[in-house]
Amino acid sequence: MGLQPALPLERLFAPGIRLGWTFRDRRAQAKPYREPQPDPGVLHDQIAERAAVAQSRYAFARRWLIKPSLVAGFLLLLLAGYANDTHGAFEATLTLAAAAAVAGSGLGYTVRCCPA
Repeated sequence: MGLQPALPLERLFAPGIRLGWTFRDRRAQAKPYREPQPDPGVLHDQIAERAAVAQSRYAFARRWLIKPSLVAGFLLLLLAGYANDTHGAFEATLTLAAAAAVAGSGLGYTVRCCPA
């Protein structure tokens, strides 16, 4: 019972050459991109142009789509309330569906064409 084996941690940090795995950096073997680095000035110009286009689209949609569709939807909603009192539930339901379609179409178009 002469020699006792060393603890695994002691053998791990022992100095000297050891056989085993070798570290190979994957990034060192990667090929660089063929494209040049993007120019920050060009990117800034493109982003400013896209922002200006988005703002003009939103202004157009707000003026000519959102406001008129909400007004028409509100008027149809009032008409649905009137139809419910005078005619019946079926006509009121149809008018309410039309109000939702009119108001939803303007809002949906604005959300689709003018993302935040």
